[in-house]
Amino acid sequence: MTRAVIIGSDAFPFTLRYWLEVFKLWQDRIDKVYLAVDFWADSAIVGYTRNLVKKFTKVELIENARGWPLSLNDAVNKSTEDLLLVMHDDTLIFKPEKLDYYFELAENEVVTPPYRDWE
Repeated sequence: MTRAVIIGSDAFPFTLRYWLEVFKLWQDRIDKVYLAVDFWADSAIVGYTRNLVKKFTKVELIENARGWPLSLNDAVNKSTEDLLLVMHDDTLIFKPEKLDYYFELAENEVVTPPYRDWE
């Protein structure tokens, strides 16, 4: 089954850059990331964000900037993968096996956000 991550972001440079650095730890475990920009925090960061995201072939930038949650809807509608994991840009996965765990759950049932899981 194919896997995608949908991430909502306001594209703050530090947060997004840090998320992408941590993404390197588990990028081989997914097929695609849809980065849905909720709104541009400042017009000066648009070019920076585009250039940063270009370095990651699995990341597709969705720039509709229609606000929350419409930007996530745009990402879901664009996705073609079998399984989707929705997260925020401040959700950092340091243990790649945790990502596998949640996708394996999703293969068998509907999964809701793991609010209590802070491993």
